[in-house]
Amino acid sequence: MYRFSTYYIVILLLIFGPGACSLVPNELKTAEQLIETAPDSALHILQHLSPSKYKSDKNRALYVLLMIETQGKKKGLACE
Repeated sequence: MYRFSTYYIVILLLIFGPGACSLVPNELKTAEQLIETAPDSALHILQHLSPSKYKSDKNRALYVLLMIETQGKKKGLACE
């Protein structure tokens, strides 16, 4: 549990750290919007993406964060 929280915080810091004004790809925005209402759809979108296609470390970190959060929602875990 502590380990999961630590990773979650580190990923958030990578995303929202200095220079976080970079553009977020539409597919990541869409997946993020669907996590609460349709986690299965968000997971489907994320599974068809490759984090290596993103040049920005922030976008790769966002991909990982969204994947973790979506899988947690599917398993019924609270990611707060």
